[in-house]
Amino acid sequence: MARIIIAPQDMPIGVITGLVRRGLLRYDAAAEKRVSARYQDRLPLAEAIRRLSVQRPELGLVEDHGGSLAPIADIAQPHGDALDRWLADTTTLAPGMDARTAAAYLLSIFLWRFGQILGALYLSGAALPVFTANDVAADMTATGEGRSRDIRFRYRLTGTGPVLSGNQAGMTRSIVDVHRPLVDALHDRTRLSKSALWRLVTDGVAEGFLDHGRATGEEQRAQLEALSVLAEPPLHNPQWRFVQIDVGGKRRRWFRLRGGCCRMYLMPATDYCTTCVVRPADQQIARLRAFVERRPS
Repeated sequence: MARIIIAPQDMPIGVITGLVRRGLLRYDAAAEKRVSARYQDRLPLAEAIRRLSVQRPELGLVEDHGGSLAPIADIAQPHGDALDRWLADTTTLAPGMDARTAAAYLLSIFLWRFGQILGALYLSGAALPVFTANDVAADMTATGEGRSRDIRFRYRLTGTGPVLSGNQAGMTRSIVDVHRPLVDALHDRTRLSKSALWRLVTDGVAEGFLDHGRATGEEQRAQLEALSVLAEPPLHNPQWRFVQIDVGGKRRRWFRLRGGCCRMYLMPATDYCTTCVVRPADQQIARLRAFVERRPS
């Protein structure tokens, strides 16, 4: 497989994306980082977590070891009741929610913030080990009533393994190792297919990488990293992609189109997501364009 060993701006992202998708090229972030002085001094994991928790409190990333947070490995135990409680609380979000929809929506919301955490830590060049399901702890709370009811997660990350910053294979392994017990447990409890669940994992991580790219002005690099990190099974999914919406050449914004489905469109009085995979692609693009047009210049 060919490798890019130059800065990503030296090749249009559309060309690179097509080559990566077809397996003809893999973006070599490590090579780029070796010639970039800003990555020479890795930020220790604990300090990176502290900074991110202060800068982005909405992510729910915590440093303390108290409270009800439990490792994903424990939550996903076959006969444990933690995941059963999560699923039960999720079903209260919409009348008549079935078990498969609860599993899909639960995982989607879990990945909404956790994908942003992974993207921020990885793309900022923090000194990351390979995480396992024992290194990531979480808890879930359900708040509000009726249409205002919502679920939120908190997360805690630890890790004592060797540092693999900038190593795409290491990040791929982390994503798989952390989420495999959760995917397996949700499948066992609800019979929602594992492939459907892995698609949601990929969607969440891809969006998380793009979110960090938007915040730092490095959207192109964030997309290239995501494409490579998510290029192998079980994370590979040819349906999701990044698209740029251009309004009159003046306002541009990148979005991630989904490869998975949260199934909430099946619930009464619930509309399709803007980027729901059930919507035709041209309809998704039209709705995203309308969103960009409504945003202030």
